[in-house]
Amino acid sequence: MCKKILSFLLVGICLIATLTPIRALENSEDIGLTCDYAVAIDAKSGLVLYNKNMDERMYPASMTKVMTVILALELMDDMKKTTVITQSDIDTVWETGASSANFEVGETVTYEDLLYGAILPSGADATRALANNLCGSQEAFVDKMNEAAKNAGALDTHFANASGLYDPNHYTTAYDMALIARMCFNNPTFLTIDSATTYTIPPTNKTKEARVFSNRNLLLPGRTYGYEYCVGGKTGFVGEGGYTY
Repeated sequence: MCKKILSFLLVGICLIATLTPIRALENSEDIGLTCDYAVAIDAKSGLVLYNKNMDERMYPASMTKVMTVILALELMDDMKKTTVITQSDIDTVWETGASSANFEVGETVTYEDLLYGAILPSGADATRALANNLCGSQEAFVDKMNEAAKNAGALDTHFANASGLYDPNHYTTAYDMALIARMCFNNPTFLTIDSATTYTIPPTNKTKEARVFSNRNLLLPGRTYGYEYCVGGKTGFVGEGGYTY
């Protein structure tokens, strides 16, 4: 059985990331969850409401991209600014079997396109392009991701890349991911991107028709498993760790 992780932020969009969370020291009563790790925290106070192995290390897979996008938003000054996709932006994407937004080398896109491309179709090409453009290299961007994680209180998290590809040194915990999500949802622009069910890129210099990205988060209202109070989230999968949300 694939290992799974579930990190929930309960209802409440007025988030205060500076509050010190109140932690539960032991696992909560069994409520029948089949995932291996889970946590539910109160979005405003940080109170831990449910805990199932929330401090055990696991591989975050594409949940990583929420940190990539929130950091990118902090580093950029104009979402409408354009950039050109390079070979470096798509290097290793196909070789590793990573999900892609299918940007093409030489294609002119906006930072906004890359942000939506990172979240909705979970494009590793989009995360690489964001990292390269905003920090000059993947390594420099990842250093800032780790710094941002620590600032969010995620003290048992270490990122090795911007997309969530498997690496033994790329890990987090359910609790840390909840803290990172809490930080992300405190940003209205991030929330707009993460809650979008679709996003359309008009024709570019490399495409004749518009492209529509569809959000893989099927818990969003109106989707397959729509939950009216769901305001965002991020799915992921990596063979070494299983499904994540």
